[in-house]
Amino acid sequence: MGNGTRMLRLVAVGPAVVMSTAAWLMLTALLPAGAGGLVLVVVPVVLAVLWFGRSGRVGRLVNQVGVLLAGAREPTAKELEVLRPVIARLVELEVDPTQLLVSRPARPFPTVRPFGRDQVVVSPVLIEVVRRRQFAVEHAAALITHDIGWLRAQPTRAAVAIAAWALPWRALSTMASGLGTAARRVPLVEFAWKLRLLVGTVAVIQSAAEGRMTSAVLVAALLAVTYTTPAARRAHDGRLQTAADRYVIDRGLGPTLLGALAQVGAPRPEVERIRRLQAVVHAEASSGSPTEPVVRLVPS
Repeated sequence: MGNGTRMLRLVAVGPAVVMSTAAWLMLTALLPAGAGGLVLVVVPVVLAVLWFGRSGRVGRLVNQVGVLLAGAREPTAKELEVLRPVIARLVELEVDPTQLLVSRPARPFPTVRPFGRDQVVVSPVLIEVVRRRQFAVEHAAALITHDIGWLRAQPTRAAVAIAAWALPWRALSTMASGLGTAARRVPLVEFAWKLRLLVGTVAVIQSAAEGRMTSAVLVAALLAVTYTTPAARRAHDGRLQTAADRYVIDRGLGPTLLGALAQVGAPRPEVERIRRLQAVVHAEASSGSPTEPVVRLVPS
């Protein structure tokens, strides 16, 4: 992971960490003195455990916390039976170790998503269509392999700790998303959001002219975050997607992934990505043999 990618991740995650820190401090201030002091002692210890715990009982505890934060659960015996051919195919591909989980909300999309250090969350909808043989095992393996590649493309030691710390931000984001969806039905609200740069600039200039520099700085910072954070997140996710695509291509599943994305109703990939995933066909045709896998899988 290069310095540029780290910087993008910092810009994308930074506001969530800062806002969550403010929320935790406010919560601590509202608690009685003894309880607030206890929280200030316990929370750093818990975060340190989530950050550094990697093996033994501590590692298992971190995995369980990750399961809860991901809104997932362990697969049932019947679900494991359905996934067995998929897991066998992943073993053949020799991809990196991962823990397969099942999403609690039965949403059809995203069908598969990465989370935490080495966890891939599968939708129950995908398991059901695989059971009914309406979705090929190879397609399911391609989707899971891509998410494993996504996890391997970024450092994940702090993933669970950051997710736990950012719980207030996630709650606020969920509320804001619901309000935003309702607000989009009001034309003036959407129009005002598009003009936020103009309105915010006027507010900053007015606050500075009146000598309220603190307000001017805060408004300018919030205005900048509304642009830089989404842009950084898109750029960061784009780099991870490219790395994950390479991970899939190295295992000869590029075209298969394209077919799987189309079948699950994912947004149509950009032309550049389509060409990248299809390139494996030409590579195999010119070399006479597919790329040899180099890593392993230990299914949970």
